[in-house]
Amino acid sequence: MSRSDSCSFLRLHDPEGIAAPPSASRRQFLVAGSAALASVASSPPPAGKLFDTASDLSPRMTLTQFFGEWFLPVVLVGKEATPSTIGLYRDALDWWRIITGDPAVCQISDQLLVRFKTELEGSTFRRGRIGRPIRLARATVSKHLKVLRAIVYRLGQSLDGRRPTTGLLSRTPIVPGLTVKFKLKPCFTLAEARAIAAAASSFDRPRLSDLPTPVFWRRTLGTWYFTGLRSGTVAKLTRGCVQSRDNRLWLDVPEEAVTKTDKGLSLWLHPALAAAFGLDQSPDEPDAPLVPRAGHYRHLIDLHQQLQAAAGLPADRQFSPHAWRRTHADQMKLLGIDAAGEILRLALDHADARTSTTHYTSIVNELRMRLPTLWPDELPAVSAG
Repeated sequence: MSRSDSCSFLRLHDPEGIAAPPSASRRQFLVAGSAALASVASSPPPAGKLFDTASDLSPRMTLTQFFGEWFLPVVLVGKEATPSTIGLYRDALDWWRIITGDPAVCQISDQLLVRFKTELEGSTFRRGRIGRPIRLARATVSKHLKVLRAIVYRLGQSLDGRRPTTGLLSRTPIVPGLTVKFKLKPCFTLAEARAIAAAASSFDRPRLSDLPTPVFWRRTLGTWYFTGLRSGTVAKLTRGCVQSRDNRLWLDVPEEAVTKTDKGLSLWLHPALAAAFGLDQSPDEPDAPLVPRAGHYRHLIDLHQQLQAAAGLPADRQFSPHAWRRTHADQMKLLGIDAAGEILRLALDHADARTSTTHYTSIVNELRMRLPTLWPDELPAVSAG
């Protein structure tokens, strides 16, 4: 079933408006819903009263109702889940309603869940009203199944004291999984990244009225390379995001500008990137874009591919702008971020190196300052000061 053809279906099975229509954007999807659901979401249950709402639950309610009345306020909001995380659950439930019609909880069986998985694997969606149908990626199907499994688990009997359940069902239905083999996604080598940066100095597109083309590419490529931020986040950066404190420049990214995770970030600003921004040229325009825009992202992808061709990269080594994010990670790894995280983990007796590097972000920032420059003929490699 095509997701874009199911608006009328959702209107029939979602009369109270708990679910947003499939065509809504993720942010619209997060804020959509009935007033009652919004009230529940904004008022998490107090500590020690975990099951206050369980008395109102019934095996005859639908999975969507169970999510709104118990799972959302107790499991997600109660544990301060981010809007993006909540959005993942809403997306999975959206597909559940489209495919199954959202039956009562007591009617959810292993066979129904197998059928849901099968039909989900064959489902398509559209980007826009006139876009061509696109089949869901296996990784996306796997993600929806994992999310659904987390909800269905709470319907059965408690098996883990850390994850309390409601006991609406005597047996927890089995949500089938999907094995996904992830391919190693490519990135640019340092030589390729520098070749692209060099080619940008004589590239004549895009033609902007208020900025020379080489400056546009220096700021764009530099931000992708030195910060590793997603393109959607980069597009939302303003000159006001750059702050000076502790005798250095910081790039403070507010949570509303961070795509996918909605978590604010603070990064040390590499001197080469600070020079590319020309921060002294418009100090009184904090809302001005830090990285200039060149139309729609699709247009930027096309220009980026043309730039790679101009740099002499073969077709099999030409990637999307997202490859710069992986290039950033690859160069950080070459500088020893994995080893630094492991050493810190051992020193602090953490179970996971990610815990160490998350709370001691200065290590990541110091390594970021040691990244080799994209413009070796103009600036020497910068060491941490």
